[in-house]
Amino acid sequence: MGAPRGPFDFVPQGGGDPDVHHRCAGEQVTLALLQQATAFLTRAVRYTVPDQDLSIPLARMPTHPTSGVVIRAVRRAADAPRPSPAATGLEDLHSEV
Repeated sequence: MGAPRGPFDFVPQGGGDPDVHHRCAGEQVTLALLQQATAFLTRAVRYTVPDQDLSIPLARMPTHPTSGVVIRAVRRAADAPRPSPAATGLEDLHSEV
């Protein structure tokens, strides 16, 4: 099993069932924010994506596309509803965190 952990030892984030394994304390908030960002970028705005180098060099950490991700002509989608303050998806997190 190894030496017992002290109160200041590093405990890496792990996978598996969140009820029984160590997970990131901010995981649920991060997932909710990613869902909102994805919905916004796919439903609430329109934009163009110019030609760019989207290759991902794996020798760099953290990695990202070589040219970043460039978007242009960003505008509100004509059919996008205005978000309400309660539509963040975060209101139920207090019971999960």
